[in-house]
Amino acid sequence: MKAMNFIIVPFFILTSLAGQQAVAESRERMVGDSQIEREIRWSWKYLKNIVHSCLESKTDCQDVEVRKVLIELDGYLPYFNAPQAASWASLLTFVSETTHPGVFTSIDGDAHRLAITELKKNSSVMINTDRMNRPLEEWVGLLAHESVHHLGYADDATRLPDRIATEITNHFKRRQSISTLAQFNRPDARNLVFNPSVSGLTIGFLSSSEMTFDIEWGPTPLAQLCPANETIARQFVGSPVWAIEYMKKKTGVVTLRGGGFVNVMCRPKGTNGSKDKGHRWLIGANVDLQYSAPLNLSSWKTETPEILMKTASMGASTWPADAMWGPNQSFWVSSVNHESAVLQAGTSWKTEIVVKSTDGHAPQTCELYFSGALWPHAKQHSLPAAEIFHRCAVTKLTGDQYLLTASHDLPANMQPEDFYISLIHFPDAGGSRFAFPQIPSYVRVENPTAIKPASIKSVEVKGLSVASTLQELDLKDSFKAKAGEKFQIEIAVDGDQGFGEIQVELLMWTPRGLGRAPLFVNGPALGFSEIFSNTRVTKTPTGSTVVLDLVLPKALSGYPIMAMKLARVYFATSDLSYVEHDNANESEGVIVEANFAK
Repeated sequence: MKAMNFIIVPFFILTSLAGQQAVAESRERMVGDSQIEREIRWSWKYLKNIVHSCLESKTDCQDVEVRKVLIELDGYLPYFNAPQAASWASLLTFVSETTHPGVFTSIDGDAHRLAITELKKNSSVMINTDRMNRPLEEWVGLLAHESVHHLGYADDATRLPDRIATEITNHFKRRQSISTLAQFNRPDARNLVFNPSVSGLTIGFLSSSEMTFDIEWGPTPLAQLCPANETIARQFVGSPVWAIEYMKKKTGVVTLRGGGFVNVMCRPKGTNGSKDKGHRWLIGANVDLQYSAPLNLSSWKTETPEILMKTASMGASTWPADAMWGPNQSFWVSSVNHESAVLQAGTSWKTEIVVKSTDGHAPQTCELYFSGALWPHAKQHSLPAAEIFHRCAVTKLTGDQYLLTASHDLPANMQPEDFYISLIHFPDAGGSRFAFPQIPSYVRVENPTAIKPASIKSVEVKGLSVASTLQELDLKDSFKAKAGEKFQIEIAVDGDQGFGEIQVELLMWTPRGLGRAPLFVNGPALGFSEIFSNTRVTKTPTGSTVVLDLVLPKALSGYPIMAMKLARVYFATSDLSYVEHDNANESEGVIVEANFAK
């Protein structure tokens, strides 16, 4: 079986090591209340960033009277990371007009239908929860309106609070970028990015009806966005375009990958902006959709999945594969048409795809990769397990559109499966380009004579002491770990299929965070020769026994290993399918020897 050819490196989650660095950090995770209330709280938290951006704009907030008040407001509002930020957040309250009649009427009898505050600094701002159904940019303007009241400006004939609200609303709308999951029947789930006009950090959130994460793209101890002798002048973050990364039909889980980029403009310290230079960082974020299991491919696009936002952080990456999700994702898929929706094993799968170039690149050759809905998620570079089409040709259409004609000879012994195009690659001399169909179009492969699929019956770790507790925490499937200790993973497999790559996923704790390391062990283990020493496959009456010999390394990417846990094993089999086994309770802690963690 032909696998995608990328160098295998450890994968760490955002906070980790040299391969992937965090440039965006989720500062706060808000749950409960309504989605618009959480997003209003976000707007209140970052109101100074938005006001300051409007003041720096060369086109917005140019009215002399408005600018005079905005400069005063800019000095009054705190930044989100200022010492007074917590007390500022507490000023915002949400009250129902129905249950508190008269609250939203001013002292002179004017009805304040949306919000009310006093004409003095640090006064509470009450939001009418009965009247919150309006766009977020209007709420941003309204919050600016109420904050101007804190400076003593009333709603008089000059209409300064209203004029400022209009300016801030329009500025926020121009500088925001939004992408949603509407194509997956969750239009409420959205990613918002606000890019400031000149200076300051880009801000944003990842929000759904369940929860909201606020995110700032700024330097962290692991990711100094500019060199040591430079400082940030400005930055621009592109809002992610969401596409399916992988599907697991039997569990009903679909993982989406959001890809974009951040341009950071740096300048030497002590100089002006005329010497700015750019540093481009790729960013990515993953979100899980939980459908009813097993996934019904005939109706899943009309179902309403549950959003599982495990983390809202987005990390910059230097991995070659992750580059596909940034500026190199320059082709959009217009249509996918298969010659037949149902195929028989041993026949040819023919398809035509129309793509549009967004950067003027004219492709000469193409490669198509396809995945199956029963295949497991391959942790290698966060890409789905994929097989490549045998043939692909490019034909120029009108404008920037191109027709891709491709075919693949399906093995006669392959398992019945639902397949879709997961990746389109243009490996031309002018630089690789990529495209991702946002919603897959399936073909069904049938094979009445297929042998029974392989299955993993048991996975056993030998040579490590079983750990049942960590301090007062009860554990399952966990083992004591010591650097340099030899151990084995023994896997019992039922079925007559042969094996392609054998992949083991280990969870490894380092002082910098949790890592998931995908390890291919049926050949040279690139980067992991110090871990694997031997792999043996022995036939049994009902299948095979696979034994992996391992040595726990002292360090990974230069950081000492603190702990280890087996999370998943899976195999590619000779009938173009996969077999996998997930260990339960993978999020639990593991035993860390006191002298080993030092």
